[in-house]
Amino acid sequence: MQDQLPKTSLGKTEIQITRLGYGSGHRKPMNDKQRDVILNAVVDAGINIIDTAISYGNSEQLIGKFLKDKRDKFYLATKGNLWDAGSLETQLNQSLKRLKTDYVDIYQLHNPTPAQCISGELLDALNKFKKSGKCRWIGVSTSQPYFKEFIEWNSFDIFQVPYSALQMENEKMINIAGGNGAGVIINGAVALGEPNIGKGSKLIWDNFENYKLQEFLDVNETKTSFMLRFTLSNDNAHTAIVGTTNPKHLESNIKSVLQGPLEADLYNQVKKRIMANLQI
Repeated sequence: MQDQLPKTSLGKTEIQITRLGYGSGHRKPMNDKQRDVILNAVVDAGINIIDTAISYGNSEQLIGKFLKDKRDKFYLATKGNLWDAGSLETQLNQSLKRLKTDYVDIYQLHNPTPAQCISGELLDALNKFKKSGKCRWIGVSTSQPYFKEFIEWNSFDIFQVPYSALQMENEKMINIAGGNGAGVIINGAVALGEPNIGKGSKLIWDNFENYKLQEFLDVNETKTSFMLRFTLSNDNAHTAIVGTTNPKHLESNIKSVLQGPLEADLYNQVKKRIMANLQI
């Protein structure tokens, strides 16, 4: 087992990111002390990419409050969700103020349609932000049916998409995007965690049993750990941003990533099982 979180290049951005990132869209109420503990635990563990969004409640403010003195320790990504250039610029400026920084490493559009990008002239806006130094790279958080079209535009440095053993519909496009040199950030890598442990949906997690994936678990391995290791077995899934408010869950996620991806033969067997169930 490794003793430091593995890193990889985020596409052509030339930055080396840890394969485990942190998603700060907190789904549980926390007091300031709890927020301080979890955010600093993330950075102190060596995780060097944190993803947030202006729509994630007070997430940006918390990062600005508790991590402002560690800004050089991690790459910061946030997202905007207004679909005209002027409003998007106002959002970015609000985010920078909340985050207590003068730039973000990655600025992403948060689930727009291609039509919204075109009508709002959003790509021109993103490139303006990039040229001004308010962000270093531009991206889009998306999924099917728009992911393919966004790749074809050849305009984004980074894509953020959902992907896991229980949500495979983006795999082909992930491999195309990564193969083209784009950075790929994965959300949903553990499908929000097992029901009654995390916040995952029973309907989605039932497929773990339906596909008989439990047959592939290592001794004492949790389903969540297996899911994370499966996701990161795809080299084009550069980092998986996993959110948690529980320091013990954070430690478990780190341990899983340190264990490494699934061995190639096992990974191929698991994929074959999943595809057979999906009839792909």
